[in-house]
Amino acid sequence: MLATVAISENVLDTAAEIRNIILQRQWALLRPNGDIRTPYMCFEQDGSIVGYQHVNETSWDVEGKELLFRHSSGAVTARSGVIKSEADGSHLIVMMREEDASACAHILVERSEIWDLLRSKSSSDLWLKVQGHPAFKDNCRIDTSGFSLPAINDLEIIEVTPATQGRLADLGINILGPFGIRNLIVIDRRMKRVNLAIHFHGRSFNAVILDQQSSIRGVFDFEGDENIAVIGASAVEREIQSSAVFRYNSAGLFLGRGSSAGQVNFWIEGPRNSVQVGDDFMSSWGVWVRTADSHGLIDLDRGEIINSPKSVVIGSHVWLGQDAIIMPGTTIGGGTVVGARSIVTKSLPACCVAAGAPAKVVRERASWTRKAHPAADEIVDLQRYASAEILNHNIVRRM
Repeated sequence: MLATVAISENVLDTAAEIRNIILQRQWALLRPNGDIRTPYMCFEQDGSIVGYQHVNETSWDVEGKELLFRHSSGAVTARSGVIKSEADGSHLIVMMREEDASACAHILVERSEIWDLLRSKSSSDLWLKVQGHPAFKDNCRIDTSGFSLPAINDLEIIEVTPATQGRLADLGINILGPFGIRNLIVIDRRMKRVNLAIHFHGRSFNAVILDQQSSIRGVFDFEGDENIAVIGASAVEREIQSSAVFRYNSAGLFLGRGSSAGQVNFWIEGPRNSVQVGDDFMSSWGVWVRTADSHGLIDLDRGEIINSPKSVVIGSHVWLGQDAIIMPGTTIGGGTVVGARSIVTKSLPACCVAAGAPAKVVRERASWTRKAHPAADEIVDLQRYASAEILNHNIVRRM
């Protein structure tokens, strides 16, 4: 049986607080004896419940201090307070049926995709769990063409605690501020030293995964729970200088192999949004990639938010010029160049040059090389790559 919880002391007090917790987390549904009934479910803004099928509970709402479960007729069939555990800060929902308020029907506990990573026994097991993370799984590019997996052969998973600070410092990873709980750093034991500062702000269930050849310098801020950053190997003799801010919960960053950056800044706001960047990415200085505007934009007639966060996808072999800004919901095709100080507000095709504010295609069938004066065989290789990218882009566009 599950341990008894002191509900009177730990139940959340306000409808707004309860609603935020309900919406921003994923849940597992347990029977009263602790057995899992439904391994994954989440509550949506429209009142629906994803992953849970029961004739008596088809929608949800919050009234006062209680979470209500409703029948399709609108009648309340179960209710619960949302309880915060003093032990680890996680939340618990105890469903009580209307017909028997003294009996516990089911228990919902926070589900952590990140904490599942700790039980990974191999790299292949790890990547399956990463691809299933809420930030990626709706449109996962990881381990597809141009989005190579980081090299992690000798897997080491480090939980961030006071006891592991020495090991992390040896790797060049400096944890700033409150640790939070169950935050993970995932590496290859042969990983080269990096220069990375991480603020967890006391939040929990976040993970940073680093390729053994990742040469990254920067600061990552986790301002929510269950966020994930996956950083591939850097380009040969080059460095990735980056900052990343993860707002709210269940957001993700994936950066493919062979990348370099003078300074690229990622602003990633969940839930279930991500920035996915392909292999051989190159960024100049002062570049921003955003999934959100940071502040709400409201349609005054309808009273609705019109700038909700949206994921960004940047294909392989993309070059972002100095001070470029990539806005929420955009996709940049492989091989494309974005000019300095451009603002990308709409998706761009493969192998083109785009510039301006807003950015527009100024040249088609063009791409780039790292060398200012590439050899003939390098140009031939680029032409082959570009032909495949353009063909693939055209196929996807017609689908």
